[in-house]
Amino acid sequence: MPVLAMPAGTLDLRGVIEATLARNANVRLARSQLDIAEGGILVQRGAFDWRTQADLSRQQFSTPLSGADRALFLDTAPGHDNNLTRLDTSSVGVQRRLESGLVIRSGLTHNLSGATLVTPGGTPVTGTGSISFGLTYPLLRGGMGTAALPLRISELESQATRFDLEATVALSLFDATARYWSYLSALRRLQISRDSEARGETLLGQLQKLADADELPRAELQLVRANLNDRRFQRLQAEQAVLAARLALGRTLGLGADEASRIGMPVDEFPGAAVSLDRQLTAGREALAEAALERRAELLALARRDQAAGFGIDIARNNALPQLDLSVGLSSNGLSEMQNRPTLPFVPTFDRLAPAGYSVGVTFSYPLGATTARGQIAQQQGLQQQTATRRQELAATVRSNVERAVFVYQSNRAVIDQLESSRKAYEVALDNEKLKRSLGLATLIDVLNVEDRLTNASLALAQAQGDYASAIALLLFESGQIIDNRGGDYVASADALAGR
Repeated sequence: MPVLAMPAGTLDLRGVIEATLARNANVRLARSQLDIAEGGILVQRGAFDWRTQADLSRQQFSTPLSGADRALFLDTAPGHDNNLTRLDTSSVGVQRRLESGLVIRSGLTHNLSGATLVTPGGTPVTGTGSISFGLTYPLLRGGMGTAALPLRISELESQATRFDLEATVALSLFDATARYWSYLSALRRLQISRDSEARGETLLGQLQKLADADELPRAELQLVRANLNDRRFQRLQAEQAVLAARLALGRTLGLGADEASRIGMPVDEFPGAAVSLDRQLTAGREALAEAALERRAELLALARRDQAAGFGIDIARNNALPQLDLSVGLSSNGLSEMQNRPTLPFVPTFDRLAPAGYSVGVTFSYPLGATTARGQIAQQQGLQQQTATRRQELAATVRSNVERAVFVYQSNRAVIDQLESSRKAYEVALDNEKLKRSLGLATLIDVLNVEDRLTNASLALAQAQGDYASAIALLLFESGQIIDNRGGDYVASADALAGR
C-alpha cells in the first residue's frame, strides 16, 4: 500500500510571503502590465519633444552656351561650349509642441550657387538664405488645454495599473497564506489519521494474541479488521489531501511540480485570538467597511480610470470643434557674394541681412457633420458610465465581503472553541469506555465507536484551525490591510497574517 513521503526541510509564513512577491505568476504579469503602462507615458510625452530636421543636397549640371553666350565669353573663356553650374542647398529646423497646444518652430536655409562662366562684372559664387521663427496656436480644436490630456490619461492609467498590481499582490498573498494554512491543516489531519491507523494495528495485534490463546472469540477480530480498513482508507484520503494542498501551494508560489513536491514542513502554529482584529471590530463592522473603501486598491484603480474617462470625453468634445489655428512668424533673408567657393559650402556666411519681415495667418477646417467626433463622444461617455457602474458595484461588493469575512472570522473562532470542548469530552469518554469494557459493562464496538468519534473530532478541529487561520487572512484582505505599499515595495506582516 503506497505511503506518502514527507520531504525534508521547513517552510514558514515569511518564506511564503517572499516567494509569492518574487515568483507568483499573477504578480509577475501585473508588474509587466505596469511596465507597459509606464511606457505609454513616455510615448505620450514624446509628442512634446523637440523635433529637428536637416537637409543637405548638391546639384551640378551643364547648360549649353548659345551663340551669343559664346561671343560674350570669347575673351574670358574661349573655346567653352557649356557652362557648369553647382548648387549646394542646406536647411535645418527645430519644432516643438507645448502642452498648451502652442507650436514653436525655427529654421535656417542656405543656397550656394556658382558657375564656371561668369558674365563680366558678375559674382562667381552667390549665397542666399533665410532665418525664420514662428508660432502656431490652435484656438479651438487641439487647444484649450486639451493637447496635454492624452498624457494626463496615460499618467492616470499608469496610476490605475499600479493599483491593479497592488490588488494582485494582495489577492495572491491571501491565496498563498490560505493555501499555507490548508497545507498545515492537511498535514495535521494526516498525522491524526496515521495515529489512528497505528492504534488500530496495535489493537488488532493485541486481540490476535488473545484470540490465539482462546481468551477472546475470533469473531471479535472481524470487527477490528473492518475498523482498521476504514482507518487505512481515511489515512489514504488524508495523504491525497496533503499532496493536493502541497502542489496547490507550490503553484501559488510560482514553483514547478518538482519544486512543489519538495516543499518542506510548515513551522508556524495555528493562530489563536487575533487581538488586533478584535480591537478593530470593537469599533463596529461599518467602520471597518468604510475604511476598506478607502484602502482597497481595486476601488482606487477604478477612481483613476473614471477620471481618465472624463478626460477622454473632454478630448472627444474638443475634436468636435472646428480647426482654427493662428500662425505668426518672423523671417530675415541674407545674401553673400564671393569670388571662390567656401571651404564649407553648406555653412551659411551671409554678408548682408535684410530687415526682418513678418507673417500672420489663420487656418480653418471643419468636417461637415463631425460624425467621427460625435461617435468618439458617445464611446467615451459609455466608457465613463461603465467605470462608474463598476465602482458602485465594487463598493457594494467590498461592503458585503467585509461583512461576510467578519462573520466567517468570528464563527470559525467559535467553532474551534466548540470542537476543542468536544475533543476533550471524547477523550474522557474513551477512557470511561475502556474502563467499562474491562469491567464487562461495555463492548469492543462501544470502545471503537467512541475512539472513532474522538478521531473525527480531532480531524474536524484541525480543519477548523486551518479555516480560522485563513479567515484571518480573508478579513485582512477584504478590509484592505493584508499589505502595505511602502514607496512601491509591497510589505506583508507574517505576524498579522498569523494573528499575532
